[in-house]
Amino acid sequence: MLVLNPWRVRFGSAIWDGVVGVAVDRSAAREVLAWGDAGPELAFADTPERRVTVTVTQSLASDDFSAPTPGDAGDLVVFTSPAGSEAQRRRVTVPAVVLRVTHDVSLRQRGGSRAAEVTRKIVLVGVSSDGVADPVAVEAVGGSPV
Repeated sequence: MLVLNPWRVRFGSAIWDGVVGVAVDRSAAREVLAWGDAGPELAFADTPERRVTVTVTQSLASDDFSAPTPGDAGDLVVFTSPAGSEAQRRRVTVPAVVLRVTHDVSLRQRGGSRAAEVTRKIVLVGVSSDGVADPVAVEAVGGSPV
């Protein structure tokens, strides 16, 4: 799942502005592969343990000392709408824990001057409430964001 230019992102009680994208990736944390005696091809595959990784990308315009810390936990809430209006607006909620926070600074030539573009990537892991339920909940909503 990819949310480009979400209205706003909330993590716990913090509001993160300047978010340019939120990516929700799913991967196998453990794979079970088995081959039979009849031939060389795979006969069984399963992923009994899965992981949900969420990457929040922010564009920073100035100094920012409010970055979360690895280990911080809370509900990550993202509001999105296909047309940036109230129509078909959805809320994505993921109980999550921060794994890492990284920054990237690049210099761009604009006219006769150089400008720094700074991005922050916050990588979180989704946490299921009971080890069975999908940690990602998507629901249709109305009203104002966050």
